[in-house]
Amino acid sequence: MSTTTATRERPIVCTAQEVRAILDGRQTQLRRPLHKQPPAEGIGNILGPGIYHPTIVDRGGMEGPGPDTFGVYDDDGQWCCPCLFGAPGDTLWVKEQWQAWTEFNDCSPDEISERALKSVNYLVNGNKWDARVRSAQSMPRAASRLALEITNVTVEQDAGQWWWIISIVAPGDGTAAAPAHTTKGNESCQA
Repeated sequence: MSTTTATRERPIVCTAQEVRAILDGRQTQLRRPLHKQPPAEGIGNILGPGIYHPTIVDRGGMEGPGPDTFGVYDDDGQWCCPCLFGAPGDTLWVKEQWQAWTEFNDCSPDEISERALKSVNYLVNGNKWDARVRSAQSMPRAASRLALEITNVTVEQDAGQWWWIISIVAPGDGTAAAPAHTTKGNESCQA
């Protein structure tokens, strides 16, 4: 069985409190619920996280091992849950509340120029422009200032719910902060 998968980059939505803690170097783990909780009964012991091969069925009805998948699974093969955030070595780019220049108030995020996305305002910094506040969910990759490397992934059960515990560090020097660019320019929505 293979123990490695291709390195990937995925988005993760973070609260203002999490972003502040990441910027201050106090946040080294992110906690998110498993999107597919194990059933209360009828499965074996939960194993992983690790690489597993979900069973796939071809058009002829033949079963076979599926692709390498990182996540948790039970020892009976009845339940599995891939980790949507990634595996150790993967990168998470942080989505947070933001603002583009006022010229873009009526634009959707995909209509904002690449250049303008490099100079957005991050609300967690404490300064607010006279511009439309955008949700973290709407942040495009080009506007993100934080890239976090996953160093470890575990699971734990708390009050009947299972959680991913994702250990993180900024790639390279171990700091999570990238400089925020807030220089304004004169642009409008892309045609």
